[in-house]
Amino acid sequence: MSTSYEPTYALRSLENFVHVKGAQFGGDVKDWPDWFFRFNGVLEYTSKQGNISIVKKEEGVREAARTEFDNTLDQTIYYVLTMCVAGKAQHIIKGVEVGKGLEAVEKLKTYYEGDKYHKIQMLQAELFDSSIFAKSGGGVEKFVQRIVQIKRELTSLELVMKDEIYCGIIERHLPQFF
Repeated sequence: MSTSYEPTYALRSLENFVHVKGAQFGGDVKDWPDWFFRFNGVLEYTSKQGNISIVKKEEGVREAARTEFDNTLDQTIYYVLTMCVAGKAQHIIKGVEVGKGLEAVEKLKTYYEGDKYHKIQMLQAELFDSSIFAKSGGGVEKFVQRIVQIKRELTSLELVMKDEIYCGIIERHLPQFF
């Protein structure tokens, strides 16, 4: 494959994503992880196959550093997104300047993922904190309720841990009951 052909071929693979089964995203939060996994896979493939450097607006990086292919890719991402998303997701990208696909992707990620990973880290830190019993109010019932609440919150954030982990934490803090 010649160098001049690669970017064109790579952009076509992104454009073809629209026709793939499962390419449509209706805006439902529960569908986001699977849809974004597929979309991001095509995006990564496209940027690698085309030898395209995706330059984001970051401190010290000027827009002038972007190549013509970066701009074309950005526009292609935008137009592919407009054909693939509906509902709430469509409303989110309507607020993005036409042709700014990377910005649209970031807005979608921010909305659908938010600070999800930060929340998971904070809940796990609390769960494994040696002073969780005292911090939960000191009573057995409050302690167990807090563990159950953390489990629910982690599950709602799509992090499922085995029940044995939660039981082990309770046992560690309340050995007299086991």
